[in-house]
Amino acid sequence: MAYENSLHIDSGTVPQRSTTSHDRIDKTITLFCVLTAVLAGTALRWLVNADEALWYDEVWTGTIAIQDWRGALEILGIDFNAPLFYLSVWGWVQIFGSSDAAIRAPGLIATVAAPCVAWLLLRGRMPLHQRALFTIIVALWIPGLYFAQEARSYPFTVLGAVLETVFFFRALRSKGARGDIAGWALSGLFLGLTHYTTLVMSAVQGITLLILFWRTRLLSVTFAGLAYTVVLAVFLSHYEAFVRITNFEHFWLKPLTFYDLGRALQFLAGDIFVFLLLVCVVGVALLVDAKNTADEGARRGGDALTNVAELWTARLHNAIGSPVFLTAVVSFLGLSLFLCIAVFRPIFMPRLLIPFAPGIFLGLIWIIDAMPSTRLRAGYATVAIFFAGALLWGARSAAEIDKVLTWEHESAILKDAGVSEVFFFLDQGFPTPYPEFLHTKVFGFYFSRVGAEVSVREFVPDFQGYSDPRPHFVRFLSEKPGRGLIWTLFPGPTPDPIPSGSDGMMKRIRERGFSAAYDHKVMEDIEGVTCHATGAAAYPKYVCYSATNRPAPHSERREN
Repeated sequence: MAYENSLHIDSGTVPQRSTTSHDRIDKTITLFCVLTAVLAGTALRWLVNADEALWYDEVWTGTIAIQDWRGALEILGIDFNAPLFYLSVWGWVQIFGSSDAAIRAPGLIATVAAPCVAWLLLRGRMPLHQRALFTIIVALWIPGLYFAQEARSYPFTVLGAVLETVFFFRALRSKGARGDIAGWALSGLFLGLTHYTTLVMSAVQGITLLILFWRTRLLSVTFAGLAYTVVLAVFLSHYEAFVRITNFEHFWLKPLTFYDLGRALQFLAGDIFVFLLLVCVVGVALLVDAKNTADEGARRGGDALTNVAELWTARLHNAIGSPVFLTAVVSFLGLSLFLCIAVFRPIFMPRLLIPFAPGIFLGLIWIIDAMPSTRLRAGYATVAIFFAGALLWGARSAAEIDKVLTWEHESAILKDAGVSEVFFFLDQGFPTPYPEFLHTKVFGFYFSRVGAEVSVREFVPDFQGYSDPRPHFVRFLSEKPGRGLIWTLFPGPTPDPIPSGSDGMMKRIRERGFSAAYDHKVMEDIEGVTCHATGAAAYPKYVCYSATNRPAPHSERREN
């Protein structure tokens, strides 16, 4: 890769160097690597898992998208999620229809655009080798590949995080140019209206800009901050729902633990093997660079260790004025603040670390760039690691379907059986924070999308007493034929301490009276009812319906 001396760049454009034949070859290889990474990332985003059925959270997005404008706003008004992504999908579906591909398309486009906008916006603002390496990492980062095929807000978060980080870097480099500060503010507005937790990163960056430019660009930074009043206003409208969901009753949100630090590192790298390989590459490069520095000092008659220490002291001192280094430090501070908040408030999920990832990537690039004797080989090794990680992820994901709680198959069974009334029960062990009418819309998504006339109901159990729902199901199915049931067991917490792991959660559910669901004897013996076990592993699911014809023999029902 073509390298320039770029540890300290104050302002203006990147200085041009005289071009030699060797430089032209390096530039050609660099551009080839960038193009290959962008194309490979696009192909992986487009092909891997594209044919999987929508799972629960994606069905929620699809449910909003197929409503009329009034219905969409009603759902978004009581949801705790920021509305921008869902409104974007709603508008897209009005034009292109409500197929799975159409519902997922906005997210796919956002993640494909992320490396492209990074490459374009950094042109003339960052040396070619740094710009290329950053673009390649963004294009092949595994979370960016994974969330591309999910109809949730996280693809927009990937794009917004890249935009905000790039404009923050540009603002530092241009000494607070108004255009760069405005770009940073608009990117933060986009992020804040996509996911509220991204405001932690935006706040840390905004305070940094204010500290650095309060003498020269106070007015510009102040006006940029006013953009966040829109996010604040929307957030306050969701405040009660947000507080209700971020409590200790919901198992997908929990306080940070020591174990979660490892999950955080794994997510930021994309995969544990990618993380370990990066540590090895950087570690070896540091050792080799230190040895080269020590040898050079020894030839000059100096002390080896002293020369290495002095060199790195000088490098760090020089880095204080480097926009790459400062952007990385601010991202690390934002990450640290978020993790500290997560210790006291149950909001930790690895995917909420997306806003901090682009800045952490710049930190990796700075470390590689700070080692002149090894940075070329370390740079190519980093590119190879991200290429290998992305390809291995693609191969593994293509062979495994790891999404759960999809109801497409169950809905198809009930539609083929001519069922006109469906009873849904999401047995998650704790009360849902949403009104019951919303779940009937979500559970009936597949029927609504194809225009099937199916009445959808939801059973709300007595969570305090952990009542057994089977008598309710039996009565519902036995009253008349043409009724169906989808029963999904989603292991979750109870007021008592929960044993760690999925087995522990299942054990707790068995203790409260649901053991029949786990030995595949749910309701197979009910006269006139056909029952299928359609789930697996930690998420058993059952679809049953009352037949209008003569029931099958007991042995056949058992086999089904």
